[in-house]
Amino acid sequence: MKALFITGGSMATVFPQASLARAARDAGHEILMAAPDSVTPVIAKAGLPPVSISARKKQQFPQDIPDDPAAQMRLVGRWYADVAVESVDLLLDLATDWRPDIVAGGGMFHTASLLAHRLAVPSVRQPWGMLDSGEYDAGATERLRPLLGELGLDRLPEPDLPIDVRPPSLESPDEPPAQKMRWIPGNLQRPLERWMYTRGERRRVFLTSGSRVTSEGTLHTMTVDFLRDVAQAIAALGTEVLVAVPDDVASELLTGLDGEQIRAGWLPMDIVAPTCDLIVHHAGTGTSMTAMAAGVPELMLREPPSLGEMQPLIEFGNAIELPKGEHTLDNIVSACDEMLSNPTYRERARILAREIADLPLPSEVVGVMEKLVAG
Repeated sequence: MKALFITGGSMATVFPQASLARAARDAGHEILMAAPDSVTPVIAKAGLPPVSISARKKQQFPQDIPDDPAAQMRLVGRWYADVAVESVDLLLDLATDWRPDIVAGGGMFHTASLLAHRLAVPSVRQPWGMLDSGEYDAGATERLRPLLGELGLDRLPEPDLPIDVRPPSLESPDEPPAQKMRWIPGNLQRPLERWMYTRGERRRVFLTSGSRVTSEGTLHTMTVDFLRDVAQAIAALGTEVLVAVPDDVASELLTGLDGEQIRAGWLPMDIVAPTCDLIVHHAGTGTSMTAMAAGVPELMLREPPSLGEMQPLIEFGNAIELPKGEHTLDNIVSACDEMLSNPTYRERARILAREIADLPLPSEVVGVMEKLVAG
């Protein structure tokens, strides 16, 4: 079987697909992962074979970002549609040289379903986590309409194999059936130091705004200055704080801080998360899934527009979410103190971790893909 995986313009879109791609390769199948230039080095570092389908060097959105959440979703949807349109010819060239038997993509990687339709092969949709990317499709469909027309379609094709990585307790009863799969973190690794996989005497808090944090600021991430202020405020509770940021901004963030109580840099979340008592993050779906898999409570300082995708966690009792307008240091410290002091959050988080551990492994889902290809 030849399986083509199509991913997007940031690290966060690569990591969720890595486990299934690795499982397919480990089962003896040929795989390629297609993506814009901005993430092909990340794919290679993850040990997977990358192919460029766009010359875009970074995930860059327009400067005039609308404040309205619905408008932001349409903008992001249009961006992913633009990537799809510009990559179609390169994907068709790739398929001529290396014809896949099945095509897999994330929810907003529209070329996966479109290419599969064009080649008359099965398609797989693997979500990033809790996020239902359908909310972004309105903006995408506007841009894709001419391409859909060329293919004789009036809407984006449905996948032959939809995958769902959510633990059963967070499922919605009115959603269509999907193939369940265990979430396996796909983050990059680094040489480990002892403190990364062991606990000290202090309670430990993991703080992140995702993999796209820059000194200049990026859509849907916290600024370096704000992360520094939050780290200091949480450390005042007597905790150890680990701030996960790209290495090139870590030294800036750590300026003037206690290097023993606050550490910063690229941290392999799958290794560090199980040693933590609380994970504070930007409501990123990949971050949230890795926290759930580790059985760690979550405080979400929402940066992306809310689609209600995190509400099941809040109702289940393993998470608290602070909307963007409530990100004061007092509110953050108060929420951290509550979650570190109340064992109920940890107990609920561990239930979700057990549920995730019981879901079918990616290797089992590869077996389903094999049957689809065999017909």
